Amino acid sequence: MRKEVVVAILLGGIFGLLIAFGIWRINKIFSNSKGASPSPSAASLKTVAGLSIATPNDRAVLRESLVFFSGVTKASSLVVISAETKDYILGSDDKGEFSFEVELTGGLNEIKAFSLANEIVSKEKSILIVYSSEFPPLEETSASENPPSTSPGEIRERVREKIDQKLKSPIAILGVVTDIASQTIQVKDDSGEIKQLSVNKETTTFVKSLGPKSSKSVSLPDLAIGDFILAMGLKNGNGVLDTKRVLITTPFVPSTRTALTGEVANLSKNSLELKESGDDKILNISIDSSTRITQKNDDKVGSIKLSNLSVGDKIVIAGSPDDKKGSSILARRIHKI
Repeated sequence: MRKEVVVAILLGGIFGLLIAFGIWRINKIFSNSKGASPSPSAASLKTVAGLSIATPNDRAVLRESLVFFSGVTKASSLVVISAETKDYILGSDDKGEFSFEVELTGGLNEIKAFSLANEIVSKEKSILIVYSSEFPPLEETSASENPPSTSPGEIRERVREKIDQKLKSPIAILGVVTDIASQTIQVKDDSGEIKQLSVNKETTTFVKSLGPKSSKSVSLPDLAIGDFILAMGLKNGNGVLDTKRVLITTPFVPSTRTALTGEVANLSKNSLELKESGDDKILNISIDSSTRITQKNDDKVGSIKLSNLSVGDKIVIAGSPDDKKGSSILARRIHKI
């Protein structure tokens, strides 16, 4: 066989593998484009520091209040997913995969995930998600419904369609307004980068937040330099956000929500003392009427009372520091392991 033929065969095989890999990766990115997707394959995710979030994408804009949250961590670990108003405690499977449906609140949501390997909270990740039922619906694409492609030309077209679909996935940019023109807004985002937003008086809506559950419609002239905004839209090929909706609101402050685990060292009426795993540190855990205490029985998680806990029990705590020193935690969720 001539050398040129061998080289051609090898190059063709490599090209085919690259195309197939590209389709597989893009399909993985869009597997949650409608708010739900299967759990990711552990082999499909490159874990960073032992915990990766597969879906949803960071800064995604969703029109539905329920989102399928999935990822991968160490096998058979406990995972705490802390949303704005609720905490979820679940386990990863023997491949390290985990998934759960998480409820969002209107506006900006910070979702934090904690991985508890060997009974120690060792890894933490957080993403920002925007839930906006007022965000205009996007046109559905039929690219994902095409039959499997076989020829190189059809495969390239499918890859192109998937890339186009990614550009049609709405995202959010949040930051401080630094410049305003008739059709553009310049924003310094939370990472310090300057972002360009394209606005249109016919298609861009402006809303000003008046509180947690109150807002009013405004217009571009009501926007001022120095305002903190949450802009939602689609990025064009130049990286400029084609803005569909702008929310003028208060600056985003990262949550102090945390998760920890250990043994009950002492119990009282409205609190307990926790000896953290891997440490001799004793923390005071405050408990109020909103604290949910749970235990898993027969593959079902049910509520229990504080009186059902005993000194020496291993528990998981989800909550926030309630003092500056961090020596006391107000628990939102306590789960008996």
